[in-house]
Amino acid sequence: MCQITNELLHIRKRNPQITARVPGFCFDQLSTDGYKCKICFKVYQTAGRSDANLRKHIGSQHYSQYLYPSQRHSKKTSMIPPDRKKELDEAAVSRIIEDGRPSGDFRRPRPFEHSIPKHPEIMTKGVLCCGFGTRTLLLLHVIMGCGSSRSGNRVNPNIDLISSSTHIQIPTTIPSSEDPAKNKEDVSILWYGTPSDTARIALQSTNNFLQVFRERDNGECCITYMKKIETEKVVLIISASHLTRYLIVEVKALRHVDSVFILTDRNANEITDFDSYINDCPKIKIFAKLHDMINYTNQCVKLMLKQAVEFSVFDQKQKSTRDLTRDAASFLWFQVLLSVLQRMPKSESSEHDMLEFCRRYYKIRNNHNELGNIELFRTQCTKPEDAINWYTKECFIYKLINKALRTEDINSLIMFRSFLVDLCGQLQSKHLRRIDSGDTSVMVLYRAQQISKTEIIKIKGNINNLISTNGFLSTTRDIKLAKQFLSSNKLHNPDLVPLLFEIQAPSNLNKVIFSDISDLSQFPEEQEVLFSIGAVFKLDAVEDVSINKYVQIKMTATDEGSENVDTYIDLTRKDAEETDITVLFGRLLIDMGKYQEAERYFKQILSSRSNEDYDMAAVYHNLGRAHGYKGELKEAENNFSEAYNRRKRNLPIDHIDVLRTQNSIGVIYGENGEYDKALKKFTDALNSQKEILARENNQSTTLNLHIAMSYSNIGWVNYLKGEYVKAHESHNAALEIRRTHLPEDHPLFADNYSSVGAIYHAQGKYKEALEYHNRALRIREQKLPSHHPSIANSYQSIGGVEHENGRYERALDFYNRALNIRMQTLASDHSSMASNLRSIGGVYLDEGNYMEALQHYQQALYICQKSFKADHPSVGDCLHNIGMVKERQGVFQDAIKYYAEALEISYKCLPNDHPSTAKILSSLANVYLRQRNYDISLQHYTHVYRIQQSSLITNQHPDIALTLNNLGVLHRYKADYGKAADYFTKALQMCEKCFPENHPAVSRTLSNMGDMYLASAKYDKALEYYKRAESIRLGALLADDLGIADIYYNMGCVYYNKESFVEALPYFIKCKRTYEKKYHRDHVDIRRVENSIMLVKAAMQEIGHAP
Repeated sequence: MCQITNELLHIRKRNPQITARVPGFCFDQLSTDGYKCKICFKVYQTAGRSDANLRKHIGSQHYSQYLYPSQRHSKKTSMIPPDRKKELDEAAVSRIIEDGRPSGDFRRPRPFEHSIPKHPEIMTKGVLCCGFGTRTLLLLHVIMGCGSSRSGNRVNPNIDLISSSTHIQIPTTIPSSEDPAKNKEDVSILWYGTPSDTARIALQSTNNFLQVFRERDNGECCITYMKKIETEKVVLIISASHLTRYLIVEVKALRHVDSVFILTDRNANEITDFDSYINDCPKIKIFAKLHDMINYTNQCVKLMLKQAVEFSVFDQKQKSTRDLTRDAASFLWFQVLLSVLQRMPKSESSEHDMLEFCRRYYKIRNNHNELGNIELFRTQCTKPEDAINWYTKECFIYKLINKALRTEDINSLIMFRSFLVDLCGQLQSKHLRRIDSGDTSVMVLYRAQQISKTEIIKIKGNINNLISTNGFLSTTRDIKLAKQFLSSNKLHNPDLVPLLFEIQAPSNLNKVIFSDISDLSQFPEEQEVLFSIGAVFKLDAVEDVSINKYVQIKMTATDEGSENVDTYIDLTRKDAEETDITVLFGRLLIDMGKYQEAERYFKQILSSRSNEDYDMAAVYHNLGRAHGYKGELKEAENNFSEAYNRRKRNLPIDHIDVLRTQNSIGVIYGENGEYDKALKKFTDALNSQKEILARENNQSTTLNLHIAMSYSNIGWVNYLKGEYVKAHESHNAALEIRRTHLPEDHPLFADNYSSVGAIYHAQGKYKEALEYHNRALRIREQKLPSHHPSIANSYQSIGGVEHENGRYERALDFYNRALNIRMQTLASDHSSMASNLRSIGGVYLDEGNYMEALQHYQQALYICQKSFKADHPSVGDCLHNIGMVKERQGVFQDAIKYYAEALEISYKCLPNDHPSTAKILSSLANVYLRQRNYDISLQHYTHVYRIQQSSLITNQHPDIALTLNNLGVLHRYKADYGKAADYFTKALQMCEKCFPENHPAVSRTLSNMGDMYLASAKYDKALEYYKRAESIRLGALLADDLGIADIYYNMGCVYYNKESFVEALPYFIKCKRTYEKKYHRDHVDIRRVENSIMLVKAAMQEIGHAP
């Protein structure tokens, strides 16, 4: 990087008013005080240590945040100068710039830019029958089977390798940024208006969290705040004087807003204008008296607190696999949670820390009632036998613990561990006394509850599977009491369904702990039976009771949950000898998508042990996995390297654990674009594995499967390098090994088929690609739960091929199927959703529906920014996509700024010669070409070409063919037809090496050559190339493909220039028909072709030929 970087850092220290340091990546240093902008190649001089000139240029042309305050001004300039717009309109005749689009026909989405999910469960991990699992098939399914290196979904599942471990000391605290101002309970009360002090105190006596919004801003601040709430139910109170139509309409669409209460100041007449908005929304209720509203609110809050229970389902198909859904990972996590908490040492300081946090939490809210309860707890809850009584008080301890369990808040659970262990221990003592008494009866228990329609659908789809609640489950022996509770506590929320659980609970179960606690409860009349953490039930039946309008769910308590844990640990042991429950607990955090919590967890383990402990290699390895899934590749590499070095010191160099970590380091190299280094790691591991296998006389199934994984990794790297034949050979080698050791319908074969399908996709062999992706889909549908994320991967892969084929409706259908599955199995803002949204955005972009494309790309950006650090490559990919939309819209300055931001991230996170960097530079070159800045465009294309030649190794890569094509386009625009023809010829030769002869990329280059001959007035040659391009596209794509429409337009232009108006008109008309199918009515391309038709008709009339 240039020398000026350190200078700028120094300058910023002396000028604290500067909001941001000038990015060093923007300039190349030419001399002591001379610098060249890497974006637009302008040269600037610096005066001494001042960076004002550089900052002024970057701030005014590319990044406004780098301007000094004195350099900023409010003058607005037109985004599209008139002269540029005129040139663009003229350039539209040939439409050649479409070649450079990152998501166009020449995408070759490595394999699909729209696919790779980052979440471990989304990337099919190894699922080996017979107890053998290779949890890291990473390369294979992930980047090869459903993802693209440049899509931003860079984390390869192969980092999901498991390391061996012995006993590890469990952390007793986890560093966190716990914010006492954040709601730690299950319900938030929001008041839009001005509540009285009396109302405040009355509401906080039931629910601690009360947020007031006084701004008269149409309710926008309040709505924005509610949309950010993720883990609480909301009760919204609106003062009638603040009521707005906008507020009502927005609130109706928010499902987590459980109830809306409107408080009128005098009478209901003042809200009659809103009747049409209010009457059709059952969750809205109007009150004229404050007292009535407060009482009703308190009733609703108590009901919501009792019903705040989440369910985790364990599909029996997963019992013999390691391919966990998020639900299954959560299920298993709760099975081992208590064991982990019990192994943590108890001390006075741990209880002191818990109470101190509670004091701070309630003190900032002036909740004197709970502060008094905390003091009583300190003095009265002095022994484990007091736990049940305090839990049933429904005070702070009940609310905070239930929220922590429901949301799987590991930090809070560790903080409350002493009380949780005491509570579970007291329940277990009562449970064991019942068993010792010889009681073998079956308790029939009931629970009334209201849950969402989505949750009901989930339960109905899991009959005969296991289900567990995320925490304690309260039931009653009295069915009348349960039904009474159900009928008297109906909330006016149309999204909720009333249901009655009927639970058969054998008294002599060993693993499911439950006890009648009515003798210790604050409410003995409820005849409460409380199930402990990790209780498991089998779903027997779901029945609709039409008479009473509720759903009845019949379940049976079972010990099968512990059997699943034992099976999972056994698979882990056979795969990687990792049996320590502490490391397993952290691994499950990763499987649940809780990467940040997993990172904190493993870091705390590291801080609690000696650096010389051998077992810490397992922790470093898993910490590397956590960083890898977060996209923090450098940190992941450092931790994998530490694990690798520790294992080398304690184990033979060819030990399977050493090789496993070596493979993981190779994955990081591959993700960083360091393909040679990655290939060496994988090849070295493969050779060592083969040597071990030779010594063991080919008898080790586990080792053979690891060899297959190494072959797959090698295939992945060759795929990224564009060496598709070698990639195919490696995947076939992996496939043959697995066929010897696994049944044909094993999920690993789906990964293999998906990888091969990706190769065919990249080669433009769409028929073969669909065949292999459908093979993968059939296996996954047969062996995995119906809503498993791996099935979503297959849908997305198939959608990618359909998208490439120009079948946009079918592509959207498959993309939406994938999205629906992920929405059911993952949080709506999970990082893996971003790739799905980008896929959908890509279709809209190619259809010319720029507003929809922009909306989906912005949603993806929001998710990535929330899931990853600000400079994560996935964030850069989203910015790149948004820049593409801006480019298509003709807002070139905005496009350049988005591309520049993406480029900054790429330079910061990846090697300067990474292929993703070349992609962004190519987009910048496209924009400058559109603006007729040929020299700058040429410099960017030349830079891209150099990067590709150095990083892709082979000189036969599709990306190079695209760059050669774009260079031909550039020289065509410069009227340098000799050079243009030379580049187009080279591009065609490259296409012949990379693709079948009927690939759309070949058609694109032929069409561009037709443009060149059209511009040079060689009309017959132009027609020849256009017809060849038309023939290829019609054979490969749909007849209404936009690329075919472009060819028709240009053929019309040829005949128009030849004054063959009769022949020109039909081509313009065919072009218009396609544009009208794909674009909105006022799209610039439709206006352009309509204008051309008008000119043709006018010319025909002039020569006396009626159109």
